Amino acid sequence: MKALNIFLCIVFLIGLADFTIAAKDEVTSITFLEDKSFEEITVILKKENKLGVLYFGGPNCGWCVKLEKEVFMVDSVITYIESNFVPFKCGSELRKKYTVFGIPHAIIINERGDVVDRIAGYYPADKYLKKLSVSAMDNVSKSEPKKEKTYKNLKEAYEANPDDKKTAYDYAYKLMNTGDMGSALPVFESITNVSFDDEVKDAWVLLDLARCYEMADRKMKPSEPYRKKAVKTYEKAIEIGLPSEIQKVKTYGQLVFHSFNGKEYDKVIKYASMIPEPKKYENRRDMRINYEAKFNRIYLPFAYYYIGDEDMGRKELIKLFENTAKEESPYSILQRWTGYCHMYNIFLKEAEEWAG
Repeated sequence: MKALNIFLCIVFLIGLADFTIAAKDEVTSITFLEDKSFEEITVILKKENKLGVLYFGGPNCGWCVKLEKEVFMVDSVITYIESNFVPFKCGSELRKKYTVFGIPHAIIINERGDVVDRIAGYYPADKYLKKLSVSAMDNVSKSEPKKEKTYKNLKEAYEANPDDKKTAYDYAYKLMNTGDMGSALPVFESITNVSFDDEVKDAWVLLDLARCYEMADRKMKPSEPYRKKAVKTYEKAIEIGLPSEIQKVKTYGQLVFHSFNGKEYDKVIKYASMIPEPKKYENRRDMRINYEAKFNRIYLPFAYYYIGDEDMGRKELIKLFENTAKEESPYSILQRWTGYCHMYNIFLKEAEEWAG
């Protein structure tokens, strides 16, 4: 009998330990309403008299998983969202309606379904909480009185004065960075033919428009017209004058990239030749220029090869390898370049010799 009591006591303690471990492992997260239609969501928001958070994510998205584990399980975020918003986890139907391209993505809407703000990508809990609080017009940090450039503020300002170039630019830039290229493009296009009376500002608007065309090509609807528009816009920015040396290298690099993909090898040679040859850098600024130059001139040897000038292509490739070999940490760049050689099945002997 004594032995039986001891056995039962041990079983009880083991069960208690398992319960304790399970309790410690139990985690809480935001309680999302799932699989709701647009009509159901607006009805719920009217009833609750709150803004809605439409969350778009996916199990195969690394940043979504990180956001859900590191932000949506934080007590302060859970409490704030469930107190001030109605959270919904949404699927493809609403993703299409609100033109969501990248995930994770959260859209703040009012009871009519109008977009109040967007939170694109991953942010740590404190920054995510601040963005939510700005959307709810209840700033977390009272020490920062400056007016936040929220989606809602910028949209209202633009709709009130669409002819103001600065307002239009700020709104277009916000739309682009929240992934809504379909809405950003016409706003950008409306101001690129109007001068700001500032060449640097004009060039930046064109560069942002070109970037928007590229993003639309990748995420919205890949098409040759978008790529061609990006090229023309970059070329127009060059005519005006690019704002810095590093921006020149990057812009010529984009033109090289697009020309190579379009098999316009004469243009590749033209624009790659405008990029300075890699050299030993002396400071951080030169280091960035040097890296961009090395990265973007890699297409030059292959362009020469494709137009039939194999000797010139070999000379350019060896020049790139020699300059890289002088750097302290050339291995990753050499690996990238030898990878290109294998990809195109060109200059394999030279690549393998330099890569060792």
